[in-house]
Amino acid sequence: MPKENLRDVLNVILNKYSLEKSENFRGNSFAYDIRNTYPNIISKCCNISKKNYKVYGSSGKGQWAEVPWIAICDQSITESAQKGYYIVYLFVSDMSGVYVSLNQGWTYYKNDSKNIRDAISNIDNVSRYWRNKLSGVKQEYISEIDLKVSSSALGAGYEHGHILGKYYDKINIPDNQTLIQDLNELMCIYKSLSGQLIHGFEETNKLIINDIEIEWENEEFKRLAKPLQKNKSINLEFRNIKNIPIHNNFETKNPIFKGKDYSNKIAKQKLLGMQGEEYVLEYEKSKLKGLVDKDGRNLSDLVEHTSRVQGDGVGYDILSYDKNGESIFIEVKTTNCGIETPFYITENELMFAKKNMNKYYIYRLYDFNQNNNKNQAYCIKGSEIENTFHLIPISYKVQIKSSR
Repeated sequence: MPKENLRDVLNVILNKYSLEKSENFRGNSFAYDIRNTYPNIISKCCNISKKNYKVYGSSGKGQWAEVPWIAICDQSITESAQKGYYIVYLFVSDMSGVYVSLNQGWTYYKNDSKNIRDAISNIDNVSRYWRNKLSGVKQEYISEIDLKVSSSALGAGYEHGHILGKYYDKINIPDNQTLIQDLNELMCIYKSLSGQLIHGFEETNKLIINDIEIEWENEEFKRLAKPLQKNKSINLEFRNIKNIPIHNNFETKNPIFKGKDYSNKIAKQKLLGMQGEEYVLEYEKSKLKGLVDKDGRNLSDLVEHTSRVQGDGVGYDILSYDKNGESIFIEVKTTNCGIETPFYITENELMFAKKNMNKYYIYRLYDFNQNNNKNQAYCIKGSEIENTFHLIPISYKVQIKSSR
């Protein structure tokens, strides 16, 4: 049994699978581990939300598979490796290495096409589309994979369904921290893809296959900017980050964006931030329902979206209240990536936090999805900022020195 880390899971499958294939498949404990035990280890050590993602594996059905795998499925897109987009660890048939791949379900194309030739053409077109669309990703991602399959149509389907990913040679598997960082970065790309499925998975695929231009930017912006339904149930599950294992030196290099790509990225980041603020606004109002201040006013009616009413320069986003009717200032930081993802804070926000350290709170929303009734977050008080975070200066104001 591997230790509780991703590297050991990959190593044990690479080292044992060929030997186990000589044993009976039915009732085999190693096949069970690939389906259940190892996916659970990956979920735990990589902090993958079981509410949002399904992590499961396969070593075959009725007999040993030529290419075993462990998949991570965003349940808003798919719950199966047969259809939709997912991240998957694909083990080369001779166990010489393993790919981590942003991939798509081959079975869907096979069943939805007239023949195998059309299915291959369609899935290739979609893979190529997303490689071009997901601009700004690292050059080190590979666009083709070779699973060394002999006769497995399903294995060949994985090769055609591959969008981008990385390869790890059996004799040179990276350390566990690097593997987790690679997965986190690929998860962010996966979420970027899912955010662009504005017409749904099947309709978007049909548009891509038929070479119909998708004007996703304007439509997506409208969708993202759409306010929350007032009757929607809103809840935040706050976690204590002191009890969550954080991997040191987590660092994601910023991809280089140019022209329209850069403008779209900035616009989408701003819209995601707005979504998070609106979500917290409704959460605070819901939390304060039934409570009144000393003048008898409903506290929920006093909650203000300050960054929208007064602008971004105030130093916080939401004016809210505690149960005693005392005002609190909330700065909202939102990501659709994992809990370890860094965020930016302005000098003005830090100064305001220091001046109001006992009334200032950062709400960090992560793995965020506006459509979920419940999202995850952690909360840091102003007085705890410097003890909790590494604050890294990334830009400087430059002025010409006065002459002497």
